[in-house]
Amino acid sequence: MDESKKDAVINHYLNKFNILPTQLNPKEREFLESLTEKYELQDIIEAINLLDKRPKSLKNLEKELIRHLKDLSLVKHKEIENNLQIKPSENKETSKPKTKVLNSKSSLPEKWSLLFDKYSIPESIVNISKLEMLNDYLKNVYLSDLVADYLLKNLSPEKLSKYIKKAEKHFSNINLTESEKEEAYKIYIKYLIKKDLKILF
Repeated sequence: MDESKKDAVINHYLNKFNILPTQLNPKEREFLESLTEKYELQDIIEAINLLDKRPKSLKNLEKELIRHLKDLSLVKHKEIENNLQIKPSENKETSKPKTKVLNSKSSLPEKWSLLFDKYSIPESIVNISKLEMLNDYLKNVYLSDLVADYLLKNLSPEKLSKYIKKAEKHFSNINLTESEKEEAYKIYIKYLIKKDLKILF
């Protein structure tokens, strides 16, 4: 998994900035590969997505990616905690979830409210207390991930098939086990969903 994880990170970085492998600085490659020893593949890919442009120096790359990874780690941990607490109550209670939906609508930025309506995404998936803790940039990151995750689970068979074909092409030169392939495809398809909806941050 380590080598395929490194390859996935490098390939994603190359695709993100539309550069060839030969244009990648050896030190740049070494740093990107070293991240796989400390962070989850999905977090690294999302951190790369958060880069507006390719950093001019290795020092800037290290600084920006580590900062994004720390921010994402904070969001992910809180999301896991809140999902464990919220999901059971959503299935059992009727009145409280309705209140949460109303609060979600009033708290979501207009852009996201329209997007949720357009794709019939229940706003109850948003943890408002966590959303309010984040700055505007991280709100976009958090909501983008929620939307992609929800839509991935609810894609039509036709749409899912198209995304899988794109993922197969993307990872065609990487040897992955079935379990690794499932994780990698999921991450890449979420990336494609965000790209299609123009919610990459």
